Amino acid sequence: MFKSSKKKLIVSGCSYSDNYATREGLGDFKVYGQLLAEKLDMELVNIAQCGFGNKAIFTTLVDSILNDKPQKDIGLVIAQWSEWKRVDGYVEINQTPNLKNPWRSFLPRRVVLDAQWHEKYFKDKSKKDTLQYEVSKVLRKHGLESVTGAAKDTLGYMYSFQSICEVNNIPYMQFQGTGPLEKKADPINTEQYQKLYKLIIDSYYINKMKENFLGWPIMELEFFPKHIKKRSKYFSFDSLLQPDDRVSEEDSHPGEKGHEMMAEILYDAYKKLYIDRE
Repeated sequence: MFKSSKKKLIVSGCSYSDNYATREGLGDFKVYGQLLAEKLDMELVNIAQCGFGNKAIFTTLVDSILNDKPQKDIGLVIAQWSEWKRVDGYVEINQTPNLKNPWRSFLPRRVVLDAQWHEKYFKDKSKKDTLQYEVSKVLRKHGLESVTGAAKDTLGYMYSFQSICEVNNIPYMQFQGTGPLEKKADPINTEQYQKLYKLIIDSYYINKMKENFLGWPIMELEFFPKHIKKRSKYFSFDSLLQPDDRVSEEDSHPGEKGHEMMAEILYDAYKKLYIDRE
C-alpha cells in the first residue's frame, strides 16, 4: 500500500474540531483542520469527536503521539480544549464489539437539567433512564463536578500536553475552543467565571504555558491582574466568533467562515512559531 510522504497534522478536540455541521446535516464545508493541513501540505489525522471532554482529548492525543512510529513523521499536533467540567469515561471495547468510539463524554449539569426539562414539558422520564443521568446525579450530589476540580484536571492536561510534545521534540499548538464553562448557564462576569479565572491566576501554570498556547490564559482583560506577565491577546476561539462566523443564530458552533478564521489564526501562529524562527 502506498504510504504518504507528507507529515501528519494530528488534531483532537470536541465539535469545534470534528466535522460537526456535516454530521448534523447543517452544511458541508471544510473544518479548520482540513484547511490548515492544505496550507501546511500535511496529511490530516483528525481524532476529534463531538462531545469530547478534556480527558478524552488529552488521552487520544498522547496515544497518537506515542503510537506513531516514527515520530519524525508528525509535522504538528493540535489540542483544542473543550468545556472544563465535561466528564469522560472509557468503555472497554472487547465488552462491546460494535463500539467505534469507546469514550462516553457528557456535562453533568446539562444532562440533569435537560432530563428535568424533558420530563416537565413532555411528561417523559426516558432521559432519566440513562447511565449518564445516574452518574451526573451522583457527581452533582457529592460536589464532584466543581469548577475547582475541573480547573485542576484541565490545567494539568494542558501542561502535560505541552511537556510531552517538548520532550519528544514534536511541533505543537493548543488553544481553548469552546468557552471554558457553559455560556448560556454561566455567562461571562458571573461567579463561576470569576472563580475559574482566579483559579487560573493563582495556579502553578499561569506563567508556564508557552506561546504555543494561543490565547492563554483565555480570560477577559477585566479579570487580568497587573502583576501577571501579559501577552497581546487572551481568548478562547469561541469568544472570537462573530454571528456570521457561526452555523446559525440558534447554533453557536463555528460555521464555514468561523473555520476559515480559525485556520488563518493557526496558520499565522505556526509560521511565527516554526518558520520565521528558522
